[in-house]
Amino acid sequence: MIGLSVKPGITTRIYGSYLLLASIIIGLTVSTYIGLNRIESEFMALQSLGQSRESGINLGKTANAIQRAVEFYIETGNPSDAENVRDLYQQASNDIQILKEQNLDLAKDLVPRLQQHLDNLNQTFAQVQSQRLSTSSVVDVRITRLLQGLDSKLQKLLTFKPTGNSLIGINEIWRNIVLIEKHMAKYFAELNYENVTEVERLAEAIFEKLIDLGLFEPVSDAEQPIELEHVEQMTNDLNLLITAFNEAVQRVRGYQFLVNVVIAADSYEVGYLAERLSKSLQELSYNYQQESIDLSRSLERQHVLFGTFLVLISILVSYLVGRSIVKPVSYLRSTFDRLSQGEKNLQIARFETQDEIAALANSAEAFRLLNVETQQLLHKYQILSENLEQKVQQRTEQLEQANTQLEKLSLTDSLTGLNNRRSFEHAIIDRWSRAQRSAEPISIIMIDIDHFKAYNDTYGHIEGDECLRKVAETLKEVFSRQTDFTARYGGEEFVVVLEATTENSAYQIAENARIALFDKKIEHSGSPLKVVSLSIGVASIVPEESYNDPQSLVEKADKALYQSKQNGRNRVTCYEQSLQFPS
Repeated sequence: MIGLSVKPGITTRIYGSYLLLASIIIGLTVSTYIGLNRIESEFMALQSLGQSRESGINLGKTANAIQRAVEFYIETGNPSDAENVRDLYQQASNDIQILKEQNLDLAKDLVPRLQQHLDNLNQTFAQVQSQRLSTSSVVDVRITRLLQGLDSKLQKLLTFKPTGNSLIGINEIWRNIVLIEKHMAKYFAELNYENVTEVERLAEAIFEKLIDLGLFEPVSDAEQPIELEHVEQMTNDLNLLITAFNEAVQRVRGYQFLVNVVIAADSYEVGYLAERLSKSLQELSYNYQQESIDLSRSLERQHVLFGTFLVLISILVSYLVGRSIVKPVSYLRSTFDRLSQGEKNLQIARFETQDEIAALANSAEAFRLLNVETQQLLHKYQILSENLEQKVQQRTEQLEQANTQLEKLSLTDSLTGLNNRRSFEHAIIDRWSRAQRSAEPISIIMIDIDHFKAYNDTYGHIEGDECLRKVAETLKEVFSRQTDFTARYGGEEFVVVLEATTENSAYQIAENARIALFDKKIEHSGSPLKVVSLSIGVASIVPEESYNDPQSLVEKADKALYQSKQNGRNRVTCYEQSLQFPS
């Protein structure tokens, strides 16, 4: 072997280069993973800030909506408006809960204050609602009842039949009570304090008129004196009315104060704090966005640097490793090519290293020695092969003869020497196709030995087999044309296929077969004729191209055979013409 030195450790260099590249890729992957996690964290924080900011904006809107809803409730007193206030409060509470769950440092001071003002607003509305209901009770029940009482008592004053100044006084009282009712209603509708002053003035006028009525004396027999007790009752009712009205006015002022001062202040505080929180969250969100942008740009620069470094390292490592192994690998490739062409006297270089290249060189030397040994064996094999080919040829000829004999046996009935049923099934399909192509008739003859069971019972199965052979010999003698096909169908039945044979010709040939066997006078004591006889059925057809059912022809011949047996046996019957074959 020729000596050739190379750098040792090719596998080490290759694996080392792979390890270096893998380390760079792993570092790049880890860096990317960390960066992506940071971006994801920033994104989640932005999303959380977005939700918090949205909750803060909603809080401000909800606070204003609560104040408007409270004012609307004060105007209408509708329970559905109060329910709307409670719904808005629950909505604001939900937004505050979201802010609590976010646990933001900048919201830790603002959120409790928002919750406190919102709770104050809800509690104040409960007071407003209570006073609103109490006021409605005073106005709708007590004041209305007192006004009705004054009206009825004035009606009773008229029963005293007053005249002159008394009648004028009663009318003025009535007119002033109507005006009081009107100004009371205007006050509760408009909340204008001038109506309160007007009610007080009208009440003073009524009190004066009631005092004058208490001094009334009749001037004629037709008049009745006005009772002082009745005047006192009206005076008391008027005092109760003014007291109830003043109470209602105070209640109205009370819940107006709650609405216009307390609720407005809490609502303003909620809106103000929510706006502060929203602005702070917006600034924080902007900072997070800037950090995310800076991080993305940093990752982009890092990937560019790592990618460039990876490409350069890959090129350098590939060059160095490739340079260290290309020359010996090229030499070994050339060596193996020459060895594969059968060269025996080739000198293989010897490598002083213990790496894969040296192993390949040793393999090349082994390959060369094997070539020499193989050529020697090949020469011996050629000699043996020539002898073997002769023996194989002899065995092949013997096998072909055996196959031919086996195929013949598989298609021949061993007892009669006729074709068997398997052979018949192939033959009927082949001959049917030929008849279709040539448009010529084809006939089937079904043959059965009469009383054959009785023959076996009388003479035994050995004689029965001999009888079957004699019938087969007779059929061979009668159906002797090259195109005639005779087969044992099974048991004592035989079948014949006649090509290009009409029904009349087939009938005549079948009759010849029946007579030929009958004339042999084979003894049969179990038959009424005392000799062996045949029952035969014939069916013929010219098959059309579109009709491809040869089995139907066999069935028709079998039916004709059955008819021969029914009519007394020892006869030939053609399939009835009334049962025509399909055209």
